[in-house]
Amino acid sequence: MEIAEERKRFQEMLDLHQQYSDEAQQKMFGYVYKLESRIARLPEKIESGLDAEKIARLLSESLRQNFLESGLPNAARCLRGTSAEMTRAQKELSAVLGNLSGAKGGVVAQIESANNRLTQSPEKRENALDALLHQLNT
Repeated sequence: MEIAEERKRFQEMLDLHQQYSDEAQQKMFGYVYKLESRIARLPEKIESGLDAEKIARLLSESLRQNFLESGLPNAARCLRGTSAEMTRAQKELSAVLGNLSGAKGGVVAQIESANNRLTQSPEKRENALDALLHQLNT
């Protein structure tokens, strides 16, 4: 009788173990099915995540924002203004230098003319004195 009761308890335990084992197996099959379906959809997700146009838009926007944050556009505007000022100053300097070195009315020409007059003036005076002395002698 005790052996029969023990057998009955063993049978109940075996049945309970079999039930848990079957439930675990069913759950495992469910997980395997979910994993397989997710793995099957994975190329679609990867493909949608690798959308070249979407990546290009994101990179373009990111580069644009980084470019604006870098301060390069402001530096370019400043350089453009500086370049315009330097061009204007160069034109003014060229005009002034042209006036200074002009062959007819430039400062250099005026100085040459004054030098010629200064050197010719004593020569003319000397010639005039020589002529006067010559007249006096004659």
